[in-house]
Amino acid sequence: MEDHFYSLTGEKFDSISIILDASESADKAWNEIVTLTKEILRKLPRDIQKKLFFLGNPKEYDTEIFEENVSEWMRENRTRGSFITPIFESLRDSKTGKIVVLGSGIIYDLEDWTGSELYEDLLLIKVGESMLEKDIAGNEIDSTNFSAGSVINSVISVQICGNKEFMPYFWDNPGYILSNEGDLSLRSSNPQKNLSVNFAAFGSKIFANVEKKGSRDKIILSPSDQAQTDPVQIIEQCTGAWHCLTVQEETHFKQNKDAERVYCPHCQGLLESLHCLGTVCRQTKLLGKIIYSSLEKNLESNEIKGFIVFRETSDGRIQFKKYPSKIIKINDRQISIQEGSRSHIYEYVPNEERWAEKGKLRIFHSLGRGYYVAVV
Repeated sequence: MEDHFYSLTGEKFDSISIILDASESADKAWNEIVTLTKEILRKLPRDIQKKLFFLGNPKEYDTEIFEENVSEWMRENRTRGSFITPIFESLRDSKTGKIVVLGSGIIYDLEDWTGSELYEDLLLIKVGESMLEKDIAGNEIDSTNFSAGSVINSVISVQICGNKEFMPYFWDNPGYILSNEGDLSLRSSNPQKNLSVNFAAFGSKIFANVEKKGSRDKIILSPSDQAQTDPVQIIEQCTGAWHCLTVQEETHFKQNKDAERVYCPHCQGLLESLHCLGTVCRQTKLLGKIIYSSLEKNLESNEIKGFIVFRETSDGRIQFKKYPSKIIKINDRQISIQEGSRSHIYEYVPNEERWAEKGKLRIFHSLGRGYYVAVV
């Protein structure tokens, strides 16, 4: 089943590229184009990344000196022609955020970019004649209906979705939570400032709905070319520091890592997780006892609950670390979801278009190559 790694950076909704039409077709509209551009630039927050271009020219201009240089820049670009390809090619490999074109008259090569991620981010502000050729769909509004707030509105929330197979199994921003409202999604908790997130997920057609004051943007997300979807690689590259068990704890782990039934080293009670609720352990702690005290000594209190990953080093030590997400990929077809102090395995059933439960996670569940996952 298809799965990929994705990155949604703040630049996708905290940046703007402004493209101006200085061609002859926009002569009558030029003064209004300049006025609207000044309004946008003045109202943009300081921390938003701003880029400025002219149709037909990939050169980026400095927005900080726009007002004193715009007349010269207009003359420089007057004969360039109404083409967007030179600019889109320069933006293709960058995180662009919103792309706003202010102009009048047809942009002749827009059709070449329909369906692309850049085209999805494009807003055309018509100052006179339409910029769209006949039968080409696009997000175009009349300048009389435009307000600067439509491109600079503050982000309220972000919701990451996909097709029916969509199932995220890693995300590195704890400000995102799993939501079962409607279709499964990752949703930013409100309010929060950091909305950037790296995540891995099963499924296709992944996108982010960015909710703003008075508007909503849909950002189509493309898979990362380099990041791994192998669970061991994710654990090694994208999560926190490793810590060591004590020698006594290591002995218990090595003796039980592949066992069907695992017993508490303190009270010999049968375990359902690394959190023992046996009678003897509850006499020591009312809510039970975590069987390895090293977890409590090395992890923050808010990190102890959830998935813990173990590995054996080349010198035989057993190390552990917290897995940051409530879902973990355990093989190419299955994931496990933390549900309280237990965890169940799920597999996608295509003819039913749903993720179906396939049993419980073992106390120490092998991820291969000497890595195991357990739940507290």
